Amino acid sequence: MKKTLAALAALALVALGVTIAPTAAFAASGAVTVTITDQASAPITGAFVQLLQSNGSITIQETGTPGTYSLTGVAPGSYKVSATATGYATEYYGDTSVKANASPVVVTDSATTSLAMVMVPESTIQGTVTDHLGQPVSTHVLLYSSNEGWGIAGQVSTDPSNGSYAFAGLGHGDYKILVYTSGSPADATQWYVDANTIDAATVIHLTGASATADVQLEQAAMITGAVTNTIGHPLRSIVVGAIPAGAADFFNAGSTDVNGAYTIQGLLPGAYTLQASDNSHFFATQTAAAATTVANAGTEDFVLVPNLPSEAQLQITGIPVTPVSGPTQVTAGQSYTWVVTDDNPSDVYAAIYSEPVYLGAFAHDAGGTTAAITVTIPADTTAGSHSISYLSYDSGNQVPENDQFYFPIQVAAAPTATLAETGTDGALPLGLGILLLLAGGGAVWIARRRVSAR
Repeated sequence: MKKTLAALAALALVALGVTIAPTAAFAASGAVTVTITDQASAPITGAFVQLLQSNGSITIQETGTPGTYSLTGVAPGSYKVSATATGYATEYYGDTSVKANASPVVVTDSATTSLAMVMVPESTIQGTVTDHLGQPVSTHVLLYSSNEGWGIAGQVSTDPSNGSYAFAGLGHGDYKILVYTSGSPADATQWYVDANTIDAATVIHLTGASATADVQLEQAAMITGAVTNTIGHPLRSIVVGAIPAGAADFFNAGSTDVNGAYTIQGLLPGAYTLQASDNSHFFATQTAAAATTVANAGTEDFVLVPNLPSEAQLQITGIPVTPVSGPTQVTAGQSYTWVVTDDNPSDVYAAIYSEPVYLGAFAHDAGGTTAAITVTIPADTTAGSHSISYLSYDSGNQVPENDQFYFPIQVAAAPTATLAETGTDGALPLGLGILLLLAGGGAVWIARRRVSAR
């Protein structure tokens, strides 16, 4: 009975022109079959095959036929196909080892796309890594490939007993090696050979079965310093990275401690751009130049200021408040104090809007519930309605307050002239003296006229 009623209901919906959407079971899909052989046309079993799309990859499993890999239920679209197998170089469909040069494979609904791929024997880059004293070292080796647009093609760790490493399954092409020492105080992170940037690294031209790249690390240099806010209070958990001259990013970095101090180790001697930033993006990223040698550590201190939202953002995310005390009418160029409440026991940072202008950092009171903001209103502040905003930064957890507070003020234009403390114009005595002289001269002239008239 229930089935009959359901069928009648469905017929009624059709009669009314209502379309019933298909379920996920009827979603469009296609199939892909890949046959993989070696150069002698022998099937290759145990390969790892992937359909590569911008949003990820789909692994194709081997079927019962040796060297044949198939997958059904593939969403229609354009893919690239790669294949890897032990003893063979990575291959992309289109007879290339370069991903960018791979031929697109188009999968259509209800159709099977059949492909054939030929794999060639692998090439290998291998070698040993020793420290600056020539002893085997346990560290990380990264491989960069021109076949991948000079992106990372692999990463391995050296054998701690002999410092050996190897990258297998490589196709012919150009490669570069980076030895990353994880900020070792003794040995420097560097590109093969003794280079500080990928552009300066030695190219390994891989055209045969294997190539050897041995690396002896250079003795490391370091850079130290401290990070504070504008009232000299230390900022912790600020990351300071050292970008080598000519590079776009850093590999070695240091994080500030509770005293705001940082140390960046594992550096090749040379020139660097330092970049100080915090993960929460509360403070504006700041850069500075520094140089270091093994004998003389580089030093650089930072004074950070917060990122200030626009006035439009302040109106959306900020919370209007009333200060505990302080004026509502102010004059540009003059100094004023407001006491504000804040339950974060760290320093507060103030700014004036319409255009955000940073005014400084201010400490909480002993209880950590209020702060006194004493600022000078910029002399060029336009007359009219403005806001004073304040926000705080949790130096313990390094998580900024979610809310930014603000209160309105009225700004009068800076005065164009200033009276002396007595309230009189300093130019008056001189003008009065001139008038008295003129009056005295007139009196003498009148007296002489009277004498001559007699």
